[in-house]
Amino acid sequence: MLIKFPQPILDDEICIKHYVVELNSLEEDSFRYNLSNLLLSIAYTFIELRHFTTAIGCLNECISLNDNNLCDSFFRRSQCHLYNKNSKNEQLYQAIIDIKKALKINSKNRIYRQNLDLLNKTIEKRNNREIDRIKGKINFLIQIYFGNFNRIFN
Repeated sequence: MLIKFPQPILDDEICIKHYVVELNSLEEDSFRYNLSNLLLSIAYTFIELRHFTTAIGCLNECISLNDNNLCDSFFRRSQCHLYNKNSKNEQLYQAIIDIKKALKINSKNRIYRQNLDLLNKTIEKRNNREIDRIKGKINFLIQIYFGNFNRIFN
């Protein structure tokens, strides 16, 4: 039995050719659509891993590719701001803008509406916590002030 080994490719046998791909508008639209879907999937993966900043970067790129017409990317970016515990109030207000853009594109989606309700409740809770914190400080200052005031006159 005779075993044949493949012959190696030598450097002088390698031909380098350059190809230029010309995309027509339909192919370019298809390319942009597929790339934006890929970015959306990657962003969702980062959301599941709780890497919200990276997910937002993917979603920003996805939105820029689609000229702001992909409602799921707005929804996911809104989720990133909502689920990130380090989000500031400004980011939550940006999340409301994003979810409203998604609802403008697809107004019948109940998940988007639930997300908007959850955002509003989260902002209300944060505002109430901030109000309670400020009230506590004011009460503390009043107790210190009047406690010292009473000691002076007693």
